[in-house]
Amino acid sequence: MRFEERKVLPKDGRTCVLRPDSPEYAQEMPGFIRKTSAETEFLLRYPD
Repeated sequence: MRFEERKVLPKDGRTCVLRPDSPEYAQEMPGFIRKTSAETEFLLRYPD
């Protein structure tokens, strides 16, 4: 499913930008997945 980029405002007041996936983000994704996996034990994957 494709969607247009949009901005949302969470309760903490920061701006969150939701963007569709694209090849230009491919280099950044493995590091992002490793980082978010290390932040909690409630995901189905671990950072390693």
